[in-house]
Amino acid sequence: MEVLSRYLRTICDKPLVSYHPKCSRLKLNHLIFVDDLMIFVRGDVPSVAAVKRTLSLFAELLEVILAATGFSEGQFPFRYLGVPLSTSRVSVTMFDSLILKIKHSIQHWSSNFLTYAGRVQLLNSVIFGMETFWCSCNLLPQEVLHKINKLCKDFFWGISFEGNRMVFKKWKDICLPWDAGGFNIKDLSTWNDVLQCRWLYLLAHTTVGSWASWHQAYILQHQTIWNVQTHDSFSSSLKGILIVRDRLVALTGSITNASPLINSWCSHGKFRVTAAYSYLRGIVLVGPWAKALTHPRIVPSHRIICSLAAQKKLAIVDNMQHRGFYMVNRCSLCEVALEDHAHLFFNCSFSKDIWQQLMHWMGVNRAGLCLLSKLEHAGIGGKQNWRMAWFCTTLAAAVYQIWNERNSRLFRGRKATVNDIVRKIKFLVSTRLLMWTHHKCYSLIVASL
Repeated sequence: MEVLSRYLRTICDKPLVSYHPKCSRLKLNHLIFVDDLMIFVRGDVPSVAAVKRTLSLFAELLEVILAATGFSEGQFPFRYLGVPLSTSRVSVTMFDSLILKIKHSIQHWSSNFLTYAGRVQLLNSVIFGMETFWCSCNLLPQEVLHKINKLCKDFFWGISFEGNRMVFKKWKDICLPWDAGGFNIKDLSTWNDVLQCRWLYLLAHTTVGSWASWHQAYILQHQTIWNVQTHDSFSSSLKGILIVRDRLVALTGSITNASPLINSWCSHGKFRVTAAYSYLRGIVLVGPWAKALTHPRIVPSHRIICSLAAQKKLAIVDNMQHRGFYMVNRCSLCEVALEDHAHLFFNCSFSKDIWQQLMHWMGVNRAGLCLLSKLEHAGIGGKQNWRMAWFCTTLAAAVYQIWNERNSRLFRGRKATVNDIVRKIKFLVSTRLLMWTHHKCYSLIVASL
């Protein structure tokens, strides 16, 4: 392909051969990336004949490549990674394939038993990967965003109960970062705006790349991207960029404020999507307790259950009753008191015995504190404090194991003793801290087992 590219660079230097009218200012007659090639020349006989002669020189090699690889030549119009390249208009139906792919992926994984952590991982990797490609190409319509968010929300919360979906936390709150009480799932609408801001930055700095230079030469025509008005002839992608531009200007109050802001999201000439996402998403803090759950040593599934427990968003019996489900309210652990978050995790005699042993194990005299107080205390020391790592991982593991024991008794009829659960928690915590950089931490923990 490099040989073909060199041939094509020379054809417009010949007499009677002309560049395409929309490419002459850039002296551009072809674009090539891996095995994708597009050629642009004026639509007259001499120019097309010159291209044909060049391709004829390349024909023998092309035939060898086709025979060796089994590839076939395509033709316009065609879809590249699901995106039609021959049209400038994008309709909602164009995104049907994206929605269908996400739906099929979710249906496939829904047949497998996945924890909340597994669902979060799937949403952040497989599903989010599909979304990101489309979000980078176009500003997705609100109808499409709504359909995708509904699929993801239903998948995250799992099985419905008597025809009703048991949703205990709003999807927009789930999409918040860990330190804001969410599960760090990307908010699709905000992420879509961020990726359009990246193109906005390139158009504001037209010396960066051929794409921006072409738009400056033929679309903007010496206007800045901040001042140009949208036009019906603009492509759907450019219209989407201008919509996000207007949102950014409205958010900051003026172009004078928006332009420096988007520049601040760049470092060494590269647009940092994480910086833009953090700004556009905004910061919502739910309390100091959430900081403790950001510790990297906490098991992901433990982190999610602990966060839900701290916000009283688990499917506890009193939560179910408040949502109209008739259930007998009795604690599955002590089989005496009514079940709510405070009782299940701290006031129940069974849970108290677990906490007493764990606090003694860690040398902490705070067995009587509530979950939020424990989390607030754990968040003070920072991620590099090994004692805080010990405390945070133990705290999250204990909440998870108490919740797991409750469900095991309620749905499977299996019972474990306090000592069994404490041993399991100690093992899980020791395993998580095994690779901790401060080996003193692990040796002390092992010595106390």
